[in-house]
Amino acid sequence: MNEIADFKRLSTVSTPKWRTDWNTLSALLLKELVIEHEWISMVRMVNFALVDFMLMPFHSSPDKRFTLDKLT
Repeated sequence: MNEIADFKRLSTVSTPKWRTDWNTLSALLLKELVIEHEWISMVRMVNFALVDFMLMPFHSSPDKRFTLDKLT
């Protein structure tokens, strides 16, 4: 992926309640922007490849991985 146009091939999940994230993702003209209000459900959607990515903060672990409910 090397251009903003490449985002048109990707899908993501977020909630309109997170206005900055929602507005940013909406501006990218993605293939799909799925509404989900529960954070753990968003993580599961990425884990099961129902969407390509979600926005989240980096973690302080050396490898920057996030683990929740056995999902990495």
